[in-house]
Amino acid sequence: MSLAQELAASSMSAQETFFKETVQKFTAECKHQAARGFCSCTMRCHKPSYVSQESLEILAHRLHELGLVDVYARDCGLQIGPQIEYIELTARWKLKPAEPEKTGKGTSSTCPVCFENGPVVALTPCGHVVCKQCQAAQRFRQCPMCRQVVTGATTALFL
Repeated sequence: MSLAQELAASSMSAQETFFKETVQKFTAECKHQAARGFCSCTMRCHKPSYVSQESLEILAHRLHELGLVDVYARDCGLQIGPQIEYIELTARWKLKPAEPEKTGKGTSSTCPVCFENGPVVALTPCGHVVCKQCQAAQRFRQCPMCRQVVTGATTALFL
């Protein structure tokens, strides 16, 4: 390993430690604020000199991945004493947790069994498609097209 690679690895390790510790502290503060009935949290913490604007964006992204909304990580510009800077983390959360996005009903096609047009599923392992209604009603033991033993079906077919 070259000296440059060793130095880069050491720098990345220090930043990763900062990210983990800061996320952990902010998570604890958010839980404390939530227990008090709030739907937002703001926390200030010491900014190491190696933390750049890009690092703050990475930190905000990691907090956003936790399901928080309106996440901001910014340099406060406060200096208390000689060369001590702070960053401010802010986030909100919704009272009602976000529901998972519902996808469409899948691909629609003409069913080869009933000839109706509607959402289709693929039979496994052969991959032939039938509509959801026929698959539910027939509970195929064999594929109606190739007679291969059916072991299951997809919940929908997306192309």
